[in-house]
Amino acid sequence: MATETADNNKLEKAIEELKKIPNKKEYKVEIRGKWYATVNSRNHIFRKNFGLDVSYHSSYELTEPKVFSYKNNKGQLIEKFIPGSVIVKTEIFYKNKFLACGLAQEFRDSNPVNTTSAMENCQTSSLGRALAMLDLTGTEFASADEMQIMENNKGVVDSTNNNDASDTSEENK
Repeated sequence: MATETADNNKLEKAIEELKKIPNKKEYKVEIRGKWYATVNSRNHIFRKNFGLDVSYHSSYELTEPKVFSYKNNKGQLIEKFIPGSVIVKTEIFYKNKFLACGLAQEFRDSNPVNTTSAMENCQTSSLGRALAMLDLTGTEFASADEMQIMENNKGVVDSTNNNDASDTSEENK
């Protein structure tokens, strides 16, 4: 019980430390008037408070590009290209006990960096999400890295999220 209380105190200390880091570009990024802590800052504070008793495990899946074909409610054949992507799951363990999990997906054609580094971006994002599950978020759940990706993509939504796909009846396929 005493060990559990001490471990909880470490997490509370890390959360408080993260809340106190200054709104400076070394630690956070300002997007649309809000400051977002970087994954690097959050990971640094977490490691500082928990040391080598923490371990991470990341697993990944690579998806191939696909063409999704369907007929809309007017009988027109619609074809959508879905680019290849990387999906990463990062789990955080403390003293070999599971603490949190984060998932992320990056599409290879979503921005110039992902063309060559989708795996690295995805692993960083999944670690950021796992840290957020431990309440290591700064003031916002999304990380600076996630918000920068959203800004770079101008908030573009996956093209398969389209009203034309709402009719899924067999006669229109």
